[in-house]
Amino acid sequence: KPFPRGELLVLGKETACAEDWFGDEQTVQDQKKKYSDDGYYCTDDIVEYYKDANSFRIVDRVSSLVKLPDGIFFSPHRVEATIGDLT
Repeated sequence: KPFPRGELLVLGKETACAEDWFGDEQTVQDQKKKYSDDGYYCTDDIVEYYKDANSFRIVDRVSSLVKLPDGIFFSPHRVEATIGDLT
C-alpha cells in the first residue's frame, strides 16, 4: 500500500500511567493492558501515515478487526457499509 498502516501508540509526559487510575483492582488491571512493554499507550486506532505531510488519518479500530486463518485482517463493518451502499 502507498501509506503504511498500524496502531497509533502515544508516549509523552501527559500520558497517564495505569497506576494513576482509581477504582477497583480489575479497572487498574484493564488499564495496564492498554500499555506496551516500553510504556506507550495503545489507542486501539488504526492509522494511515502520510510521510510527505507528516500526518496521519484514523481509518479503523483494532477491536473491530477480524483475523482470517491465513493471517489477513479485515474489517466487517467496511464490508457491511459497502453492501449497504449497493442496496
